Amino acid sequence: MRSAIIAICAALLCAIAFMWLTDVSPNEWTIRNFPVSNNDVLCFGDSLVTGVGTDRASGNYPSHLRNLLPRKAEVTADGHPGCTAEEGLQLLRDSHRHFTGGTVIVTLGGNDILQHIPWERTETALEGIFRFLQERGAMVVFTGVQGPL
Repeated sequence: MRSAIIAICAALLCAIAFMWLTDVSPNEWTIRNFPVSNNDVLCFGDSLVTGVGTDRASGNYPSHLRNLLPRKAEVTADGHPGCTAEEGLQLLRDSHRHFTGGTVIVTLGGNDILQHIPWERTETALEGIFRFLQERGAMVVFTGVQGPL
């Protein structure tokens, strides 16, 4: 399990570095708020952020990410087990957290699949999350899961 988490963190860092160095987006979405205004990283999402099934203090991916980043960065984990994309959007809207740039890694969608929430609702909620964060100066990185076809 530990090696899988390290591999996920390494892949995420490689993807960020690739996009940063080549200024290429892997899809039609535009990368906004890059370069980031600070080194803060917020990992926001579901049980994958909290590390359910691992030693939560050291087994979640934000902990490994904190250790892998080459420079000083404030990495914060804000995970909510069972959270759907719509619930995540509401949590952000209700939050008193101030976003002042930095990077937010959004990890949501798996619970939507498990709960059979229609893709259109999930997509609309994710787009709302991305807009909400981008309007507050954050660069958004989305880590999703691929559901059954």
